[in-house]
Amino acid sequence: MNRTDDGFSSIEFLIALVFLSVLAAAAGYTIKTAGLAAGRRTAAADARAQIEKVLDAAAEDLKADPTPLSDSRFDAFWQWNGMTENGCSVKLRSLSSSLNPNFLRTGVYEKTGLRNLFLPGKNAQQLLQYREDNGLLFTFSDCKDFFSEETYGTYFSPYGWANINIIDEFAVRRLVADLTGSDSDGEMFRQKMRTLLADKQILQTEDEFKMFCGISYDKIYPYINTEPAMNVQFVEPDVLRSILSDADYNLSGAVQKTKQLLALRESRELTEDDIVNVLGINRTNRLYYFFGTITWFWQIEVQNDAAACTEIICRMPPSGMNSQAPAEWYVVEKKWK
Repeated sequence: MNRTDDGFSSIEFLIALVFLSVLAAAAGYTIKTAGLAAGRRTAAADARAQIEKVLDAAAEDLKADPTPLSDSRFDAFWQWNGMTENGCSVKLRSLSSSLNPNFLRTGVYEKTGLRNLFLPGKNAQQLLQYREDNGLLFTFSDCKDFFSEETYGTYFSPYGWANINIIDEFAVRRLVADLTGSDSDGEMFRQKMRTLLADKQILQTEDEFKMFCGISYDKIYPYINTEPAMNVQFVEPDVLRSILSDADYNLSGAVQKTKQLLALRESRELTEDDIVNVLGINRTNRLYYFFGTITWFWQIEVQNDAAACTEIICRMPPSGMNSQAPAEWYVVEKKWK
């Protein structure tokens, strides 16, 4: 795992992640792990040191995964979830397997049971207008008028890459404008995306996406790409069922196929072929870009009697067609309390 002496990635663009501005909202926490001089060690420092050891050990298991194209409950890394090690309890969450409150199109809410996630009197169109008026949503505080805290914590996360084939057009306009520093670039990108939708065209590979972006590609990638956004092995069952049932994706037997995937993921680690075979789809169906087998953002929570730390780890999507390249992981956020 790529770490500096402080325990963080030195990749400049990760620090500048627009839609991860939640980093700046971490009031009350410290986001660095300073080296502690031996002569100044305290009980709290010892507690943090124990947590660091657990974080490092868990990260090593993540990095050493012998099946890097599939993250599941059968991996050694997942065995840390619920574990107690050296007085530290550990909890894991596949963040990018949650719904992103910025990227999901309003129609997916409106045409499925996901509309029931909203507080009474609230709906997807109102959420969209709020984003248009106030910018992308990074925390529960941003979303508290639309979802209960329990619902938000269970179903939503702002951490995740955006897939060009399923992202909301207004969200892509805002995201591209922020990434390029140009509102006109954001609007032009949105119009190009509308053309794709009108022509029912799907960008199936990163090379196709690069051509679509033109000279803006280096500013837009990897924040927007063509990789499946959510890991089907950790998606909430009712989210999986709702999205598969969306009539726009023309999937027959959605309820039964949801049950098949849920049963399979309990019995073994899934592959991309498993998803394709169960659903009966290929890269020409937009459902392909919702559900894959890789978690792009993990949350690791470790706590003991004297300290607690939440670390967010990001996996870079493969560049172009180089899907067999070793996975690159970076710590993008670290919060102590």
